[in-house]
Amino acid sequence: MRTTGLIRKLSCIAAVAAASAALALAGCQHNDKTPEAKKPNSDEWAPDDSARAIWKALDHQAIAGARADATLGAQHFDGDALNSLGATKLGMMIDAQSKVAAVYLNLPADDAQTAARRASVQEWLHNAGIASDAFAIKDGPNPATANPAAPNLSRMWKTESPGPVAAGTSDDTSGLSTGTGMSGAGAPAGGGTGSP
Repeated sequence: MRTTGLIRKLSCIAAVAAASAALALAGCQHNDKTPEAKKPNSDEWAPDDSARAIWKALDHQAIAGARADATLGAQHFDGDALNSLGATKLGMMIDAQSKVAAVYLNLPADDAQTAARRASVQEWLHNAGIASDAFAIKDGPNPATANPAAPNLSRMWKTESPGPVAAGTSDDTSGLSTGTGMSGAGAPAGGGTGSP
């Protein structure tokens, strides 16, 4: 009786082992008749120079940035002539209706090259088919890109802790300066500025 139970257990173990071996061997076989497109190292990927969604998104961001900035600086010129960086930026600034509202030249007014650089920009825009009444070339940086610091500094206290922290807590910063140095109007009433 004891041997039949042992024989049953051994036969079950042998059957499981045989099934496992069969599955393992069947799963590891290599089939050379697999189509080329299914192999992992095939030419399934698109070529590097093909249009991809990420490149389109990055191009749209670059165009939006160039149009918002609309400023050319000294780095956009080689001597008096517009260089490839400047030409690319001007190309991105042109909208779908072939218009450029304004091009700002952030160049020194007393520089002898400024007039020649202005003429180079005018020539490039004319060669691009932009009518002279469709754009204006202005001196200095684009005023729309200026951002005064005062409004942001007045809201700085909102990024600090709402009030003093009790000693011995996990937020205790004994010995460290935690204040913004702000006092008076705009400072929090709870005293979290670090100044008396």
